[in-house]
Amino acid sequence: MNYCFCFILKILSRFFDFQTCAIVAVTQILVVFVKTFNKSREENERLADAEKKKLEKEAMKEKTANNTHSRKDVVR
Repeated sequence: MNYCFCFILKILSRFFDFQTCAIVAVTQILVVFVKTFNKSREENERLADAEKKKLEKEAMKEKTANNTHSRKDVVR
């Protein structure tokens, strides 16, 4: 845990000057970033699920259409 915290602080020190930017401000920026990232990930997941359902529905329609055509061929 300490290693992880030190690693995070090392990375943050590259992006923020802690002498001029308070740690509270850095924390707030990170919280906003994480919230935005999570919202984006959830939205992407919803869009992927919707696309998957759409493709499955189209495949089912196509399969049904193929079965209907096959039955007509057998009846003749």
